Parts: sequence; structure tokens; C-alpha cells
Amino acid sequence: MCLPNLVIAGAPKCGTSSLFKWLSDHPHVCGSRVKEAFYLMDKGHPLLKHNSNFHDHGLEGYKTYFKNCDNYSKIILESTTHYMYQKTALDVLSRLEIKPQIIFVLRKPSSRIYSSFQYTKNNLGNVDKNIDFSQFIRIVKNDSNDSFEYITNIFAESAYVLKNDIKYSKYIEYITPWVKLFGKDKIYICLFEDMKRDPLTFTKRISEYIGLDPAFYQKYHFPVMNETLYIKSKVLHRQARRLANLIPPNSFKNFLKAMYRAMQVDKKKSSITQEDRATLEALDSEFLPFNKRLADEFDIDISAWE
Repeated sequence: MCLPNLVIAGAPKCGTSSLFKWLSDHPHVCGSRVKEAFYLMDKGHPLLKHNSNFHDHGLEGYKTYFKNCDNYSKIILESTTHYMYQKTALDVLSRLEIKPQIIFVLRKPSSRIYSSFQYTKNNLGNVDKNIDFSQFIRIVKNDSNDSFEYITNIFAESAYVLKNDIKYSKYIEYITPWVKLFGKDKIYICLFEDMKRDPLTFTKRISEYIGLDPAFYQKYHFPVMNETLYIKSKVLHRQARRLANLIPPNSFKNFLKAMYRAMQVDKKKSSITQEDRATLEALDSEFLPFNKRLADEFDIDISAWE
């Protein structure tokens, strides 16, 4: 069985689900059986799968995620965005006999945090309905023990990720260790904003970098995956998510999903309040030095973030 030679390792809420789908659809790419394997998470992390992780099952267990692939595939792909922050992922992948190429998709930090909050509140239904974005930022900036207990109560199983979302958006702090172990030639950094603006050019550039024929994407339709939705009833949504986990993937499930979205998604609830805008501007100022370091060190044009 195979191991990946290409890993999308970050960052969350930056379009990685779409990129995984786009690359996996290429005839010379074999994607892992599931997107977001979470196999190489650190011990104690809440996203670590207790029945399937590196600490208990080693590389042999990791190979099972690619048992659908063969040696004829040019690219064996895995994508777990939280690997960006995991020492286990960094250590294991850097010690493979053939080091994989690593892709980081980054997004304007304040926008990424806002999307992460809205996704957790709406798609996952894990945020108290009375908490807005500005309140969320004030809460996570309070580092007291009482605050952590409060966060756990109002953010449920998403508390760990949301608590660290500001820190997670200081990308340069996390990418630097990967560059030290892989070298810059193995690291590809791209921007969500470029991906959204021109998916064809974006994907063709990545294809050329990883050695794929980009002609495949000339007539590709670029489906958007895992987008943030605005849900009318959080209680109903939580129940629907539990039910969905019991139904195997098939055309009937896709039909039910489409019907459910038509009833539950509120397309009008996407406006940003004035208070949220002020909070986002404050975050932009906080991230300026980290963004500058990122742009200077990797010669990245981040003008879309300004």
C-alpha cells in the first residue's frame, strides 16, 4: 500500500476541501479515502481519532487511508488542515523515505477567523446562538481559567479550535518549522483569495508545481466544497447532523442533503455588523507584523489582504 507524496497541511477554512476535490478529480491523482484523516494529530488533541491514529497504529495504519490507490497514480494525496499545527504530523511526514510535497493554503487572517467562527456556529451548530463574532473575540482573548471553562460550555467540542484561532492565524510561526525540515522547495504556499478569484489559473499553477498536466482543468467546473452556511434552526441542524452520520454516502443522501439545505439555509443572514467590522479591523492591525514576515520570507504577494 502507498503513502502520500502530496499533503495539504493547512490552513482551516481556506478552501482546502475544494482544492482536495479538484486535485483528486485529476486522472493522475489518487486522493485518500477520506478528506481530513486526522491520523497524524498530537496526543491529547480533541480531533485525534481514538480508533485510528499514528500513536497506536503507526505507518501501517496510515497506509490504509490510501488502499484505494496504486503505484500507477502519479500523486497520492492527503489533506488534513490541522496538520499545520501538529508536531506529530511534522515529525512523521518529514521522516518518510520520500518526503511529500506540502501545500499550505492561506487566507487573510481576520477573514479566516470570521469564517471559522461562522462555520462552527452554523454548519456545526457548536456555538451558543447568543454569542456574536465580537463577543467571541473578546472571550478568546481572555486567558483566565474561568474563561476556558466558559469557552468549553458555549463552544462544545469546538472549544479547543476556537480558543486557538487567533494564534493559528499567525501563519509564519507554524510554517517556519516545516520549512526547516522540508526545505523551501518542498513547500508551496498559496492564497485562498487567488483561488476564489480565478480557480482555473490557481489550480493550473499548482498542477505545474506538482508535475501534473494542467490541461485537464481547462473544461473543469470547480465545485465549491464545505462552504459556510447560515442555518435557520441550530437545534434542528444538530439533530440532522447526527442523522446524516448514520446514512451511508449515496445519491439518496445527496438528494436529502439538497432538500434540507433548501429549507434550512438562510441566504439573507450573511451581512457583517458594524461592530464586527471594527473587530475585524482591530485584528488586521494585530496581524500586520506576522503577515509582513510571511510576505518577506516567502516572497508572497498578499496585497489581497490589505
